[in-house]
Amino acid sequence: MSIATTPDSLFGTFDENGEYHPRAITEDDVGDAALESAYEATLVTVEDGQIVEGRVVKIDKDEVLLDIGYKSEGVIPSRELSIRNDVDPNTVVKLGEHVEALVLQKEDKDGRLVLSKKRAQYERAWGKIESVKEADGIVKGMVIEVVKGGLIVDIGLRGFLPASLVELRRVRDLQPYVGFKEGNYWRHRVCRNQAVEMLVICWRPGQKTPIHDHNGSHGVVRVQKGLMWETIFAFDGEKGLCYDNGRECPTGTVTGAGVPDIHQLGNPDVSGQDLITIHVYAPPLGVLKTYKVGSAQVDLYTPNDFPT
Repeated sequence: MSIATTPDSLFGTFDENGEYHPRAITEDDVGDAALESAYEATLVTVEDGQIVEGRVVKIDKDEVLLDIGYKSEGVIPSRELSIRNDVDPNTVVKLGEHVEALVLQKEDKDGRLVLSKKRAQYERAWGKIESVKEADGIVKGMVIEVVKGGLIVDIGLRGFLPASLVELRRVRDLQPYVGFKEGNYWRHRVCRNQAVEMLVICWRPGQKTPIHDHNGSHGVVRVQKGLMWETIFAFDGEKGLCYDNGRECPTGTVTGAGVPDIHQLGNPDVSGQDLITIHVYAPPLGVLKTYKVGSAQVDLYTPNDFPT
């Protein structure tokens, strides 16, 4: 098997089978110089806090290896890949891709070069954000999470947007969105765009959602008026759906649902009063997954009961 090398490159190469091979030092590279000196001359120098560029040479679920032309490949732990939490490394980088990373440790206790892609991204983003701020400009980003008190926005780093500053035709007067019907709770959409949506849901006593998860969307709920009951479930591939815990959420409660939380919301029969809740989802809800207690079957459900 032949290995193609590029003497002018700091990086190794991939062969026709996709296998990575570090850059080879040939006899011609050495010439009359000592082998050790010649080898050192081919390596880049790094310091803690330095931003370096390299090629992705291996992707595992826990880490990514980056060839930056150093004496060993740099390691990017999965938590240092992206500002988003719990991401699959394969969705962030691709084999052979050139990326920037910041040197966290030149050498850890195992002798590894530890890098961070997201912190290099932070460094670049801060400079841009400071320039925008000095110019009284505006930054744009994608909503990536709904958290208690607001939204997390990707602006090159994790930006927090307080709920009080979210302009989604903010619900100052709920009355236009309040309405009830018999048999099922009523969903009233306040607004929706590609990143986020807001709903007001009205419940008579005894009305409740199917047992569901949000199929990739993060959600936060505020109990505006009344008493909401939330039941949490755990899913086991063999045992099926099992009860986990439940709780009462009185007026003023703010609760969040991550991914893949399975729950059921409702207005308990014994409440004796109507319930009004405000919901924010990012990204907007699409097809939900629904479940039944004691069953491993997962069904799909599309909420479509908005008033016309």
